[in-house]
Amino acid sequence: MISYHFYSFIYLACLIGISVGIENVLNQNLFWGPLHDSAHTYILFFLTLLLSHLARAKDSGLKLIQVGGFCFIIGIVIELSQPFFQRSASFIDIYYNFIGICSAILIIVSTQRTFKKKIIVRFFALFLLFSAMFVPAHGAYTLYQRQAELPSLLNFEHAWQMRLYRPGDKASLSLVSKPKGWDNPSTTLKVDFATTTYPGFSVPHIHDDWSDFNQFRIDIFSKSDTPQKLTLRIHDKTHNHEYVDRFNRSFEIQKGVNKISIRLSEISEAPQGRAMDMKHIQSLALFSAKPEQGFSLYFDNLRLD
Repeated sequence: MISYHFYSFIYLACLIGISVGIENVLNQNLFWGPLHDSAHTYILFFLTLLLSHLARAKDSGLKLIQVGGFCFIIGIVIELSQPFFQRSASFIDIYYNFIGICSAILIIVSTQRTFKKKIIVRFFALFLLFSAMFVPAHGAYTLYQRQAELPSLLNFEHAWQMRLYRPGDKASLSLVSKPKGWDNPSTTLKVDFATTTYPGFSVPHIHDDWSDFNQFRIDIFSKSDTPQKLTLRIHDKTHNHEYVDRFNRSFEIQKGVNKISIRLSEISEAPQGRAMDMKHIQSLALFSAKPEQGFSLYFDNLRLD
């Protein structure tokens, strides 16, 4: 009886601890965001263990299936209810729920097997459990590499950097060699701007602490004889989504190489009525406003000095 209550307490404590802990994480970077998703695996793992233990389902295959099915239904109901709490339902969360349930059932089933089979079954269960950490681990690796590259923010030379930026408003992004006329050949980001409202690209996972630097620089190359208007916007973690609460600057991009440099003091002073938090820069975007014709530009060497 002591053992029964002890295991019930352990499973319940783990279930509550993971649920409360992950919900209190506000940072949604490339590590914490995926970790929040993968936590579904461990929540459903301990929920399945707890309910199976309370139902004494260890010796009954039918009870195990019923508990597993019940937990899976709970997971689906929770996902379908997310829009009512201003969140998005996610298929990946349902997948994480499933492997958490399967892992728990395998652990329970393994107790009824011979030693050799127990090892095999538990190895597979642990493999499923740890597979849920692949995306957060990949995100942690990306953040580590991002930190190691400073003062370079983006140079488009490494595959991991592709996780830091994304296209906007039907713009097309591709990595290409530097075009003819641009010295020091290396990989650049080619952006094909569509005739939409705000085509371009953003860097939502840019390195956030700019407080130890003085300049932001970027190189842009154009093949076009016609100058192209481009806008740079930068905002911090406390941005209220108003135009006056961020840094905005437009440029005329001329044919050839355009080397743009901006003092960080100008960026810091840009929001109306407050200073931008240079320790928590959240996103950077480069876009064209309602271009009448499509065009292409090449970007490289986003960096801090």
